[in-house]
Amino acid sequence: MVKVRKPSRSKKARIKTKPGQQRNSDVKYESPKDQLNSPLDEQEPTDQAPQRVNQEWSNLTTEFSESLRELLSSNMEAVSMGISNSTRSQRISRLFLEELVESLVQELTTVRIPSFGPNTSLSVGDLEEINVNLKSNLSANLEQLTKLESELHTQESLYQQDLEYFQEFEESITKEIKEMERKSKGLKLNLTEESDFAIHKRPSEHKSIYSVNQDKQLKNVRQQLSKHVNSIESNVSQLYDLVENVERLSNLIDIIGI
Repeated sequence: MVKVRKPSRSKKARIKTKPGQQRNSDVKYESPKDQLNSPLDEQEPTDQAPQRVNQEWSNLTTEFSESLRELLSSNMEAVSMGISNSTRSQRISRLFLEELVESLVQELTTVRIPSFGPNTSLSVGDLEEINVNLKSNLSANLEQLTKLESELHTQESLYQQDLEYFQEFEESITKEIKEMERKSKGLKLNLTEESDFAIHKRPSEHKSIYSVNQDKQLKNVRQQLSKHVNSIESNVSQLYDLVENVERLSNLIDIIGI
């Protein structure tokens, strides 16, 4: 039977380093001012490692160490429960994990970081509060998105109604244009027939003193009627352009697929 030796709590586990390596705490860093006054500046430049932007370093904060210890300790129970069903084995594994966590935290307290790095750390409570706020913001954003989708459906429905009204208007305009063309052609035909009948009418035995060519009022009436007919034709041509533009717009809408 193999006996498991209970580790002593007074002896801290240490992370071994290679012979060629040193801890960051044992390395002496020179400030930029000391480097400028160094006699190496007077020598010819040689191949050197690139200098860091900031040579001022500091240890990690106490809050960071406590947060790390709390985070690691919170997972020790689950790890120890998964090792063995034996209570004694779980107790031994828990003690080992406690020693390991304490050793890691102690080693991390000696780590040095640039002074321009983060000066604050978040605890588990702060992270939980941030998580709650993020969930609340996500819920509000989802609710706003649902409202926007509903508004989009409403606008699409209104657009379809406007499109139907537009098509009905286009059809009615086309009918009106055709009706006006028919009336204008009939009016021109009647004027031509009356004029030809008056000109080619056979003279009677008793010639009248009245002369059509010398009747100024009749000439004025004919001129006004001619202007009126021309005005109708110009208006009809403008409506043709309107219908053509409407058809182009309708075709463009169909191509876009709105």
